[in-house]
Amino acid sequence: MKVMYLPALMVKNLQFCWKIPRQKNAASVAETIIKAVDNTHFSFEHNEIAVTVSIGIAEITAEDESISGLISRADKALYHAKENGCNQHFIDENH
Repeated sequence: MKVMYLPALMVKNLQFCWKIPRQKNAASVAETIIKAVDNTHFSFEHNEIAVTVSIGIAEITAEDESISGLISRADKALYHAKENGCNQHFIDENH
């Protein structure tokens, strides 16, 4: 069985999920995204817009009967990251 990690990224009220082969890579990708967004200046009509990123990461397990369990854990990790403040990622360890 291949191990799959699913980060969940929320932009305002939009969430995105994608597959990354290893947890270490998922955390590294999350940190890269956070740094890239933090170092990018966004503006609209000459007004600077603050943008932050929250990322939740979960691993698919043998106990998962469907993708919904994985998505649920990634979503919970996402909200845990949001609770910890701006520009955070959190890895679900409850599998």
